[in-house]
Amino acid sequence: MKRTWLPPPAAERGFLLPLATTGAMLLILSSLSLQGMALQQRAQVAAQQRLRQLEDRLMSAAQTVAGRLQRRHRCLLALDQNAWTLAPCVGTGELPGLLAGESEGGPYRLVGYCAGSGRGELLLELGGTTPGRRGAFALDWVSGTTAEPQLRGLRELGLRSATAPSPVCGEVQP
Repeated sequence: MKRTWLPPPAAERGFLLPLATTGAMLLILSSLSLQGMALQQRAQVAAQQRLRQLEDRLMSAAQTVAGRLQRRHRCLLALDQNAWTLAPCVGTGELPGLLAGESEGGPYRLVGYCAGSGRGELLLELGGTTPGRRGAFALDWVSGTTAEPQLRGLRELGLRSATAPSPVCGEVQP
């Protein structure tokens, strides 16, 4: 008995090729989707790292300013920045060194300082960044038995927009 080969019916011809093509396209799309997610995650990690470096540079500048105030110019802790030129603890030519300088994080500029009761708000801007990046910091100090206040601590209050106005003295946030 001899078997003869019969071609498949017309409805079944070419069924495997479209199925294989569809499966391959599905695999390509899913791999591209995974690759896109990995690239997006990598970009987010890089952005977070840049933000942490910016915060570190601003904190370094704030520590530099706080150190200078504590060591040489304690009387300025209790005064708003607009009254610093009249302060007795600031010598001729010393004020520009407080208003702008260089720290381990690079150049900085003091945008504003407002003093409150035992606390001041410091606003710094980093140089060399476009646009200038700003950070706000709280300086906590106590007035002891001496005439000059003593610096107790420095806290980060967060980043500020470069277009944000300088702090209005008399309205230091808690």
